[in-house]
Amino acid sequence: MKYNIYIKSFLLFNFFVGFYFTATGQENTIVQIEKLTKPKSLLSQIDSKEIYKQYNLGLEGASAMPDSLVAFNEHPFLNGLVNAYQNHRPFTFSPDMFWVLISQGFARNVANHSEELREKLVGFDGKKELIVDGDKYNIALGNNSSDWEKVFPDFNQQIEKYSGKKLNDILICDFSTTTPVSKIVSQITVMEAFKNYFDYKVTYIGCGLPYVTLEGTLKDWQKLRTKTEYLSQYKLAWWTKELLPILDKLIEAKKGKIDKTFWKNTVKFRTEDAPYGPFDHINGWITKFFPFDNKGNQRQLGEIVTSSSLASEIVKVPFILEELTSKQAYKMEFWGGFIGCTQNATDFGLKPELGWAVNNVAKQKLNRDTAQAKSYLKNLRTDLDQIAFDKEMAKLLKLKEESHLNNALADYGKVLELKNVDEIPDEVFNQNYFRVLVIRFRSIIKIPDKLTKVRIDKLYLFGTISENEKASIIEMMPKTKIVFNTTEPINWF
Repeated sequence: MKYNIYIKSFLLFNFFVGFYFTATGQENTIVQIEKLTKPKSLLSQIDSKEIYKQYNLGLEGASAMPDSLVAFNEHPFLNGLVNAYQNHRPFTFSPDMFWVLISQGFARNVANHSEELREKLVGFDGKKELIVDGDKYNIALGNNSSDWEKVFPDFNQQIEKYSGKKLNDILICDFSTTTPVSKIVSQITVMEAFKNYFDYKVTYIGCGLPYVTLEGTLKDWQKLRTKTEYLSQYKLAWWTKELLPILDKLIEAKKGKIDKTFWKNTVKFRTEDAPYGPFDHINGWITKFFPFDNKGNQRQLGEIVTSSSLASEIVKVPFILEELTSKQAYKMEFWGGFIGCTQNATDFGLKPELGWAVNNVAKQKLNRDTAQAKSYLKNLRTDLDQIAFDKEMAKLLKLKEESHLNNALADYGKVLELKNVDEIPDEVFNQNYFRVLVIRFRSIIKIPDKLTKVRIDKLYLFGTISENEKASIIEMMPKTKIVFNTTEPINWF
């Protein structure tokens, strides 16, 4: 009898007959095939937290699981079913389980025939990058509050724009048995199916304000709003209408009503051509408090490319100081505004500080001219060092004759290092050739098109730059070896 049991059809094993309703209300059907002896014991189980450890995952998020599970490596469905068959254990199926198996097969078939199916599935060449703003879902490495569950439908919605709603709906689990977990599994399977057409990226800033302190009373903040609204009559309605909703949020916070989404959007970093890029341009509601650029032109109150492009946070009012006895007049300025930030040694917090000064313009000019002269002398010394460097290189090359020396210096090329620059000076573009050019930007790396006209063997760039911009610069200068933000010593040879 036992022998007969084991050679029966694979699908004919222990089920019970009957119907019952789960807590969710769906109807379960229990089918008994034949009566078999019950197994003698339970299978050994492991703590569900150990399940992912067997894969050595660097786990950042996972679905909720039962306290313990029977481990069957990467094939729990098939191995579990075979074990149930061999040891007379009941087994449970659901539409979701079968659909995940079927959709996984679909995904792998697409991988095998991605080019043949390209026109039918997406209708574009190459690969597109799909980006999810992780900040919306509190995504960050090591953050147990990361809301990964919302990332998957976000990607699926983007895929649907190309694949069409019909196919996307077909591939997603939507049965009466579907749980949030099974739906997410099907959404991940959709991403697997389209991975030859899309690169997936989740971005997050990794920055933020742990908290802010709002000084003053509620009445102070309400007065701030009233005073701001009053200014609208002076051709400033275009600005004040943007500020008032922000001030309302500040007043709400003072009352204890905290809108975390609002506060998380105080400052954001975005690139010009990508909504979820690296630290290139400044966004966030704080940008609306800077209505003019450094040339006095009205801004659109959107992103700030760099703070140096803005009107100064210090205003400078000219006046004349006149000595009545001698009738000697001096050009002067009153300065007032933000002069720096104090730092709290306990919580490392920063607080902008206001200050004022009286400036003697003539003395300021003298000081400026002195500083420029010192800078010129420093640069001259650098140029002299450069000449000495080139001569030493000539010695190393054993080129002692004057004519050979000149040719060697011309052939060997110039070596130049620029430090703490915002923009590349024009003198660089006047050169024909650099063997090694090192540019250390103060913040954002800016490479104008005219640099491509200078022949450069090796270009070292230091500063803030996105991956897209790196690729663009490399494409602009295909014959130049370009190194970004290296920590290795500069190779001058």
